[in-house]
Amino acid sequence: MTFSLPADIKGYFETAIRQEMILAAFDTCNHLSQTKVRKPLDRRFQLPVFCSGIYGHGANGRELLAVNLRANIVEETIEAQTAKAITTLEKKINQGIKDGETITEVDLHVDDQNMISGTVSGESFILEVKSIWNYRYGENSANGILTVYAQTRVNRFNKESLDAV
Repeated sequence: MTFSLPADIKGYFETAIRQEMILAAFDTCNHLSQTKVRKPLDRRFQLPVFCSGIYGHGANGRELLAVNLRANIVEETIEAQTAKAITTLEKKINQGIKDGETITEVDLHVDDQNMISGTVSGESFILEVKSIWNYRYGENSANGILTVYAQTRVNRFNKESLDAV
């Protein structure tokens, strides 16, 4: 049996990543509007892929007249980062499940510190799950907006050894 995250955990991932991604992209476009619009641009100046611009020519050469958020690019990036985060967590949990084992209970929850914790268990095993994620923003991220980096630890315990304690 393959483990799949419960809908509420997936929903939390989507909401948290969406909120951070939109804020990061909007802040970047807003910053560029404040610092680059109607000012001389370096010849090599290029907007990030998630921003679009209207250019014109001023007294000092090429100028940026407006900066806008490219919502479709941000949406695609949100979907990719959410899918990657979910797949990474599911893969880690699935690595703790042996062939032929069946999951009988999933007790995972999210706390207010971006931590997913709890257990996934079957007839003969318990997986203790702890996953925390953080973000890298802007130029420090892999996609220029925001990249989700998850750290997941899954510890497997056999129920027989726990019952003996």
